[in-house]
Amino acid sequence: MAEGALVALGVDYSISVTGIAGPGGGTPQKKVGLVYFGIGQKNEKTETHEHYFPFPRSSFREFAAHTGIYLLYNRLKRLA
Repeated sequence: MAEGALVALGVDYSISVTGIAGPGGGTPQKKVGLVYFGIGQKNEKTETHEHYFPFPRSSFREFAAHTGIYLLYNRLKRLA
């Protein structure tokens, strides 16, 4: 998704987020609270990150948004 956003939007950086915010939808292998992030950079390898936030849906969404921005910030910081 992050790579697709780079191409579709013509940007240099992108963030993608997908996961299971709940309350339903989890499985024994992929529990509610699991979230994946993609951090894309033009002409570079996309980073992927897996996190688990065992919170209610509203808190899960907030933590996921903050974490995605933080992961992009860390990527940019490494480039400086």
